[in-house]
Amino acid sequence: MKKLIFILVTLIVIFIEVKSQEHQKLEYSRVIEVTDVDSLELKNRCQNWFAISFRNSEIVLRTSSENKLIAKPAIVYEPKILVGSDQVKGAIYYTLTVEFKNGKYRYIVSDFIHEGNRFANYKQIDFGLITNEEICPYKFQTKNWDNKIWNDLKNTISSHISSLTASLETRMQTSSNDENW
Repeated sequence: MKKLIFILVTLIVIFIEVKSQEHQKLEYSRVIEVTDVDSLELKNRCQNWFAISFRNSEIVLRTSSENKLIAKPAIVYEPKILVGSDQVKGAIYYTLTVEFKNGKYRYIVSDFIHEGNRFANYKQIDFGLITNEEICPYKFQTKNWDNKIWNDLKNTISSHISSLTASLETRMQTSSNDENW
């Protein structure tokens, strides 16, 4: 009986350790205060920003409720690493959620998924879900090449999201019915 309890406790401890070592998906989020602006006005401002920021906002915008907008845009991925990079050229798809309350809004950018293009002469390489791991968790070619592409993917995402969220934050400060035209 003592051996059985010891084995069970050991298995539970191992399971907890494995779970704690799992890395989380890459995510950017922020809550922004906008004093004296109600949630409906914030949503209108955000919808205007979507219309300006994306080529086809109707396709990108997936869900719209009273206090939330959810979009599924993509980043065109052109790797900066030249050797063997044709296999990973493609897109990074992600989810952009913007939630509204009176006087504030929150954006969450998450679920980054890389898909390489399909070429007739190349084997497509999809890195899949991008996480916060420093070292590439996937094995495609050499560890060095995998890590270079992994870091390039994360740098591309960071640069794009910095620009995207800066434009969102700027637009959310401007009234949706600005009559100074």
